Amino acid sequence: YDSNGEEISQWGKSDRTGLDGFTSCCNPMNVCFNKVGDVFTAESNTGRIKRFGADGEFLNFVGDVKLVPGCKNVSIAVTEDHSRVYMLDLTRNHIVVMVQKPSEPAANDVSAAVSVSEK
Repeated sequence: YDSNGEEISQWGKSDRTGLDGFTSCCNPMNVCFNKVGDVFTAESNTGRIKRFGADGEFLNFVGDVKLVPGCKNVSIAVTEDHSRVYMLDLTRNHIVVMVQKPSEPAANDVSAAVSVSEK
């Protein structure tokens, strides 16, 4: 939206089966951005994290986190080099750390290898 409240553009779609869409009515629940404008999205019911270009193009499925199902805040953050993605899991009182697999050739693709760090 612009400063007058007029819509400039939109992207995303509801899709309960594909990876590039969002799986339920209130998703994505949270987003964060990297320095080149990519948008990382977090879904509260499925725990899915995805990366989109600033234009809305689906870039990759980052991974998913096992969450207690339901609508909740799933704040996320990403490191500058995309090697780690952090998701706040309020229902279990911990932060999930998703770490890029060492065997991955591209430095900007994050895997679903997950370790959990308790608060």
